[in-house]
Amino acid sequence: MKIHQLRNATFILHLGPHKILVDPMLGEAGSLPGFRMLRGKRKANPLIELPSGSQEALEQVTWALLTHQHPDHLDKVACAWLREKGITLYVHPQDLKSLSRKSLSVKSFLENDLDMEVIPVPTKHGPGLVGRLMGKGTGWLLRYPGEPSIYITGDTVMIPAVSSMIKNASPEVVVAPAGAANFGIGPDILFPLSELLTLAELASGKVVFNHQEALDHCLLNRTDLSTALETRGLMHKCLIPKDGEELSFTSKL
Repeated sequence: MKIHQLRNATFILHLGPHKILVDPMLGEAGSLPGFRMLRGKRKANPLIELPSGSQEALEQVTWALLTHQHPDHLDKVACAWLREKGITLYVHPQDLKSLSRKSLSVKSFLENDLDMEVIPVPTKHGPGLVGRLMGKGTGWLLRYPGEPSIYITGDTVMIPAVSSMIKNASPEVVVAPAGAANFGIGPDILFPLSELLTLAELASGKVVFNHQEALDHCLLNRTDLSTALETRGLMHKCLIPKDGEELSFTSKL
């Protein structure tokens, strides 16, 4: 299995014969409005371009997977690209109707699709009322024969469904958003640093942290996260890929 980190939450997952584009935000730097509302300068997103080699890697994609419909996970450029390439986007059934209106090829991601075990996991994109207002999303646990199991948490804070999946399913790889996103008012709408450390402690396998340094409201950078993980003695099982970096994993089961 290989994870090719592109930018933010967008990566290409090489799993068996599949090359899965996860949460595609493909627009140029500055093509989306700023998300930061208060306490800090608002900037157009994304803050950076896709890394070199992205277009070549995208040409190898066989299908795509979505956790939720926010524009930093599925932007207009990605929709146009999916339509042009005829790529099927696998989604939770709750997203089928609205995405079909965008003339996308969409399909519910169900057990045994693409010859793998598929388990959807609820998310909550922020605590309390904020999380409800942010809308529904879905994390995904994937098990393909002969490959490491992988849990893509999606944009969430730590809720019982997430901690239970990490503890009880023991995924060999967890991919989690680490930008500690905050609009400048109210609580973090992604795992705050304290919960990222808890997640790393709970995980029995490797943890890949992404969703950093690409959006104006994601203020936790790679250096500060790495320092916090080192201080807690957790860095040995955590990976914080740079944009464009590829990570390889082999199943130990």
